[in-house]
Amino acid sequence: MKKTNIILAIILMAASIATAQQTFTNVALQAVGTQAAITFTLPSEVNTTNFRVEASNNGTDYKVIAIVPSKGNSVLPRTYTHRLYETGYKYYRVARVTMNGSFIYSQHLETKNDEVAPQIHTTGMPTQTLATNLR
Repeated sequence: MKKTNIILAIILMAASIATAQQTFTNVALQAVGTQAAITFTLPSEVNTTNFRVEASNNGTDYKVIAIVPSKGNSVLPRTYTHRLYETGYKYYRVARVTMNGSFIYSQHLETKNDEVAPQIHTTGMPTQTLATNLR
């Protein structure tokens, strides 16, 4: 194997590991005036296409209610805030979509009494990494 092929293989492996390790460090719902917003933070961001904001009434069957574009690669923490125009759901979560079609879910957030904020708590569910091709 040529030296350049070995170097390329190492770079691709490192990029794959970096992408897989990009989990959410914070996900929260909050009141912004009379509206609600979801805020999420990543410790870094590499090869992200966009983020899907998803909602559910039963915690199992989610639908995409918003797409938030990625701001591009960053080695620094990055926080996104997106106003929710479609509210009234009991559960919310964010999916980070990568350029290769895989995605990583945040923990889901559960609202109480059908209010988005301020009575919100996380369910303690861990972040899930799923290597599913979306194409």
